[in-house]
Amino acid sequence: MAKTSNIELDMAGLDVEGFDDLFASGEEGFSESEPAEKVVEKRPLSFFHRLPVNLSLEVASTEIPLEELMTLAEGAVVQMNKLSHQSLDVKVNGILIGAAEVVIVDGHYGLRMTELFDDINWSTLA
Repeated sequence: MAKTSNIELDMAGLDVEGFDDLFASGEEGFSESEPAEKVVEKRPLSFFHRLPVNLSLEVASTEIPLEELMTLAEGAVVQMNKLSHQSLDVKVNGILIGAAEVVIVDGHYGLRMTELFDDINWSTLA
């Protein structure tokens, strides 16, 4: 029985057409005595530029017992954790990235950024 390489076993049954360049190593084969050097190519952040994310503007939040939530009726008021003049939280995929205020643009709600945090790791937001 012919010896099968680990790559062939890992890829068995998978459609890998068009992925030849991904696995090209510049060498004809792998030597069992010398493991191939693994090269990890870092992609620039521009790779993520077209990736859609969920941008949300959070007015305020609060934590209340479920029992209280279930007893709310139409017209009930729940006090939130922000004052009326404070900026709103801007979140990308649930991660806080800055603060903003609400504006109206052509009859639609919009936001004007008032603060953008410096320590944002943009690649983690995707």
